[in-house]
Amino acid sequence: MINKLTNITKAIPFPLLRKRIWPSELCCAILLLLLTVSLLSCIIEDSPEIPVELTRVKKTTIAIEAFKATSKFDRHDPSNIILYDDLYWVFYTRSVRNRVEFSIHIASSVDGYKWKELGQALGGGQSGHWDESGCIAPYVVWHKGKFYLLYTGFQNGDLDTRELGCAIADNPRGPWKRWAGNPILRQNPDYS
Repeated sequence: MINKLTNITKAIPFPLLRKRIWPSELCCAILLLLLTVSLLSCIIEDSPEIPVELTRVKKTTIAIEAFKATSKFDRHDPSNIILYDDLYWVFYTRSVRNRVEFSIHIASSVDGYKWKELGQALGGGQSGHWDESGCIAPYVVWHKGKFYLLYTGFQNGDLDTRELGCAIADNPRGPWKRWAGNPILRQNPDYS
């Protein structure tokens, strides 16, 4: 029995498995693996810290008509999808005029397949501000009754000036108000 087992383990390309494995060691290793998997699945299933929608993720890829580019504008950089008030919400970058004007728009859905565009959530900042040329790449967080829209802004039409900003609202529909301390993350702290 030992010779047969040794011959099998020599054929395995992993150096750590080339040593002699006793049947009792193998059984203990399998039992330990099964217990670990079982415990992890219990932790994931029963944990109040992990939202249910994240424990049963199914990867699917679908083409959604509402998000296809048109001859007038283009949609890209979709955010995370959030579930609030029995609706799914997504934010995305919308660019107009051959990617000269950028803004963040919002859409909602009852089922995640048929989306209704709700318009602009956040446009470019005021003239001369760090985000005057537009807002791109949204990400939304809900925390303590408020929604925080994190976005990238830039100025002078130059993407090399990108910095991170935040807008706050009570509801995903908005209205979104830029945080007074923006930008929250600068490329160069000395840049004004």
